[in-house]
Amino acid sequence: MRTIARAALLVACIALLGLLPVESRSETGSPPGRNGRIVFQSDRDGDAEIFTISASGRGARQLTRNRTDDIMPAWSPDGREIAFARSAGGNLEIFVMRANGTGVRRLTRSRGQDLAPAWDPGGQQIAFGSNRTGRYSIYVMGADGSDQRRVTSGKDSDPAWSPDGSAIAFTRELAGNQEIFVLDGDERVTRLTASPGPDLSPTFAPDGARIAYESRRSGSFDLWTRRADGSRPRRLTSGRAQDFGATWSPDGRLIGFASSVRAGAAPDLYTVTSSGRGKRRLTRHRAADFAPDWQPLGRP
Repeated sequence: MRTIARAALLVACIALLGLLPVESRSETGSPPGRNGRIVFQSDRDGDAEIFTISASGRGARQLTRNRTDDIMPAWSPDGREIAFARSAGGNLEIFVMRANGTGVRRLTRSRGQDLAPAWDPGGQQIAFGSNRTGRYSIYVMGADGSDQRRVTSGKDSDPAWSPDGSAIAFTRELAGNQEIFVLDGDERVTRLTASPGPDLSPTFAPDGARIAYESRRSGSFDLWTRRADGSRPRRLTSGRAQDFGATWSPDGRLIGFASSVRAGAAPDLYTVTSSGRGKRRLTRHRAADFAPDWQPLGRP
């Protein structure tokens, strides 16, 4: 559900999901310098599969191999598991696997589309978007798939937990536009952005002080940050490229993202510093590489 209509695979995802953007992520704080691998989705073998790559752009590993689409991967906070959405019987469902791609197990079985999983910082719950009741809302379940419950009632997706587990940021559709909102522990919903937008795909910094997101308020999709209370918006990237799908490095110094350098081009993965400097390309492939999520704790 994250609006990433930049390449054929992205367009196909939008056609399937029908609304918001297409990546998902979970973030937890860890000591500076301890940055693990980046998980992402790619159609390198003809359909969407899950891959990982080092933070330097080396050593790509394919984790899933099948004839269905595996999308929107998200690391568990201990870096040992990956949640993702898989096409199953015409629907998208939430699955979990080990970090090496083994031990795949299914968590949801619904009549709708379940997507965009995001772990809570304790690793005990997973938030996700679902349209099982007719329109997309945010749901939360146990990490084993138990106790699935709806926690928002708007047209919502892209959940991202705050590092202390007290809040979930998400994207909400309002009158054809998308904005960033936050749900707190008292079930109060607060709006953080208001622009011609859309503003999409929020993700908390490891210290919880800032939120990164993508916005088209300047004509093309760029990365922005703002304080967690919604104040002090700051644009990190600019130009003709379409930049989307932010994910913070565990040490908070870098932000990973996908970028299409021109219209119709397949996106590749990049990093930029949290101040918007030093853009660096990680992948170079004719296939679409996107939906990055950065592994916590520096596990191999």
